[in-house]
Amino acid sequence: NTRDINGVLLPAMFGKGKEYGIKTALMGGKLSATLSFFDMSLTNVAVLQAGLSPVTGIAYFTAAGSQTQKGWDATLSYAPTANWQLMVTGYDGTVKDQNGNLLNNTYKSLYSFFTRYQFTEGSLKGLSIGGGGSKTGGNYFTTPGSYVFPVGVTPGPITLESVWNANLFASY
Repeated sequence: NTRDINGVLLPAMFGKGKEYGIKTALMGGKLSATLSFFDMSLTNVAVLQAGLSPVTGIAYFTAAGSQTQKGWDATLSYAPTANWQLMVTGYDGTVKDQNGNLLNNTYKSLYSFFTRYQFTEGSLKGLSIGGGGSKTGGNYFTTPGSYVFPVGVTPGPITLESVWNANLFASY
């Protein structure tokens, strides 16, 4: 449902890609891993614009032309016991437009680790707890959100500082 400044639906994205990778499962499925390398190209990519459309009053997109995505990703999952899982993931890549510029609202890397434990006996049966963290690097913005700049001032791109974010969760 990506619409332009006038509220008209943008054309669908079209693309092609190559991905090469390996997957494995060891120790009766307790340990699994994937590693892949990718190279994709897309056209008619919708990019969210800052602010609201003066025509429709809602958020709007522009078709950014073509885009390339190149990089790698990996996942390692380990279950030391039947009710305890650990997972580590990684991604590193670039997303560029037809001119070779970094695309707005993209990131260079993402690393994370999470763990989950599910109680299967006793009064806590059915309860799961867990947590972990993630770190996104190279968050790149060419459109600085809803900030207002003086007339004639064109803001430069912003790259956010890379920091770890922690998460905890419980489910029953």
